[in-house]
Order: sequence, then C-alpha cells, then structure tokens
Amino acid sequence: MRKHNKILGTLVAGLVVMKALNYEAGIGMTNKVLNNTVTVKASEINITDIVSYIEQVKEELKDIKIKQVKETKAVKKKEAANVKAVKVKKKKKQNSVVALKKSNDIPIDDTNDTLLKINKPDNSYTGTIVKLNKNDRYILEHLVMGEAGNQGFIGASLVAQTIRDTMITKNIKTVEEVRISHKYSGRIDIEPNKDVLDACKFIFDEGGCAVKSKLFYFYAPGVVKSKWHESQNFVVEYKGHRFFKPWKEN
Repeated sequence: MRKHNKILGTLVAGLVVMKALNYEAGIGMTNKVLNNTVTVKASEINITDIVSYIEQVKEELKDIKIKQVKETKAVKKKEAANVKAVKVKKKKKQNSVVALKKSNDIPIDDTNDTLLKINKPDNSYTGTIVKLNKNDRYILEHLVMGEAGNQGFIGASLVAQTIRDTMITKNIKTVEEVRISHKYSGRIDIEPNKDVLDACKFIFDEGGCAVKSKLFYFYAPGVVKSKWHESQNFVVEYKGHRFFKPWKEN
C-alpha cells in the first residue's frame, strides 16, 4: 500500500508540473522520481492517460483498505470467540467440580475449581488434561485404587493429581514410569471402584484440580515414618495421607 501511495503521489506531482510548466518537463520529472529508465516522448502520452491511471491507483488503494478492515474485523472476531470459548470451558469445569462435590457430599466453598482449600495455594497452578492410552489408563486406575481406594473421591483425586503433576513436571511419558521411578507401593490387581474411576477422569480427562498446588510425593504416617517426606514442602493432609512438593523444582 505504501508503494501505491508513493506512485500516486509521484504521478500527482508530475501532473501538477505538467500543468504549471509544460507537458514535456512534467513527463521528465515524473520518470525521474520513479527512477524510470525508459525514455518517454511527450507525443506518446497524454494527461488523460495519467489521470486515468491515478484513478485506477486510487481504486486499488480503496480496495486494499477495505480488505485490511475486513481482515482486522475477522481477527478481532476470532479473538473474541477464543476468549468466549475459554470462559465457557472454565464455567463448565467449575460446574463439573460443583456437581462432583454435591454427588460426593463435599462442602462447596468459594474455590469452585478445586476440591480442597489449602493454606498456601499456588494461584499460578492450573489443571492440565493428559491423554491416556488404554494401558496407561488401566495402570492409573488400578494404582490409584491400590493407593487410595478407601479414601473416597477426594483421596483418590489427590493421588491421581500427584501422578499427573509428576508426569508433566518431570516429563515422564507413562504412568508405569511414574510408578516405578517414584516407588509407588499400591497394588495394581484390585478392581477400581466408582470413586477412583471418577477421580481419574476428573484429574486426567477434565484437567481438574484436587488442590491449587502441584503435588509430587505422599506417604501414610500411620503406616510408616518418613523424615525425608517431612523435609519436603507440605501441601495438604487427607485421610491418612500427607502430600508434599519440593521446596525448589529441578
């Protein structure tokens, strides 16, 4: 568009010179400004042709401007649609959490996007959807059952979130790798109950959060003592499990 404006300005300047001085001088000046190396004779061009070309350029500029306005409107419309989609998704997620709380007799608090309040929430933390293949889902559901099958929907969600956060932060590709590398001791031969199945779906398929913080480790103080776990950054305790994260992430 700048090129068209420059050409249009140059032609107008040349036309003014033609009228003010003479036709031959105007042609010469116009070609000089445009760095045109072609020799043009006065007899070969008339002012009507130049005026016609100027009108053509003006129409092209008009079309370009209209196109730019349309493109800008389209971009803004798309951005607005994306913002709306994010809000709708967030609302659906909040409604899902509220519904899960009601169905599991969990008190509904002001923090609708998490199951439990904690003393020091990480407001930058958001749940992430993690897609699972058939084998990963099988191991996840059975592992969570083995670790927290008797702790209801919340207890199962806390363990599932710990597995998910570990996978994402440590860039571990499978649930089995987490189970082995982090030495999970839960059995994987017990059929998962409804609480466990709902918890795994909530955390992995819906990107839900049990708490507003990353979780990496947990242990059962009623079963074993662990100075190492207690040296980590404590997040929350629920039904016999204490959950932690590192003071500093590697």
